[in-house]
Amino acid sequence: MDSTTEIKTLQHFIGGEWVDAATGETFEDLNPLDDSLYAVAAKGSGDDIRKAIAAAKSAFPAYKETTPTERERWLLRVAEIMERRQSELVDCLIDEVGSTIGKALFEFNKGLAMVRAAAGMCRNVRGETIPSDVPGKFSMSIREPLGATWGIGETGAAGPSGNPYGDDAGHTCIAISGPVSHVETLETGSSDREANMWAFTKRTLEAFESVLRDAG
Repeated sequence: MDSTTEIKTLQHFIGGEWVDAATGETFEDLNPLDDSLYAVAAKGSGDDIRKAIAAAKSAFPAYKETTPTERERWLLRVAEIMERRQSELVDCLIDEVGSTIGKALFEFNKGLAMVRAAAGMCRNVRGETIPSDVPGKFSMSIREPLGATWGIGETGAAGPSGNPYGDDAGHTCIAISGPVSHVETLETGSSDREANMWAFTKRTLEAFESVLRDAG
């Protein structure tokens, strides 16, 4: 990271506003190259997650009524902003994640292409209407956004080494939010990256199956 780079302070974006964590707590985000301080970020909790879910739920009825043109315009605007801030975003990938310049450029361009592709999908909704068995009967389908009921998050240190936050290889945190919430930490005690990734995925799916059962 360039020595002149300003240390960032990162908040949560909830309900259209930048806010601190409910507890006021923060944590340090370190540059993986030299462990220098890259940013100070709000340390979220279950209360912050619930606030974000409530905000998204309250915004959804109005979002359902937006037109394909409006959604397309929003996403194309995102692409425009990404292009304008390319240098800044690539530097972020290098300093905060540890990407090489080639990898950072690839990830940026891939992400930009995906945003543009998503904009095009606003006008490309596909599906099938099952024909009626009644002669002369006209069949049609009405599409309606259903929204999301569950959210799953998993992050940790797959290995072979730990992460800058002090977690050893084989450490992961799993969070599930929805009608039933669940948070847990898994420690495999292994530095085998592939084995840990499989173990993290297996436990996340097991936990999700469990909360689905609890939700009835």
